[in-house]
Amino acid sequence: MKFNLDYNKMLLQDAEDLAEAGIRKAYRSMLTILGQNVTKAAPVQEIVDNDAPSYVVRCGDLEYVIYSPVLPDDENQSWGRAAYAFFKIINDQLANWEYRV
Repeated sequence: MKFNLDYNKMLLQDAEDLAEAGIRKAYRSMLTILGQNVTKAAPVQEIVDNDAPSYVVRCGDLEYVIYSPVLPDDENQSWGRAAYAFFKIINDQLANWEYRV
């Protein structure tokens, strides 16, 4: 498959930003593109508890714990969990489309 990348349409995401309660903001930046390929984009909810501290993201029936006192965070594992959750939320909605992020 031959294609050209259009770098003017590139949306940069940073794993650290995602992990610091930034998934919903990043998701909103993708809604225009996502909306071209799905009937209705799924709502994303963030639950942040600064006292715990914890950060949880919900989309549909799925819940992604990005960080909490009971999860290890060696070598910034929350960055990986946040990136995984962000891409999974989008790609699950693109299940019937030929491309993924």
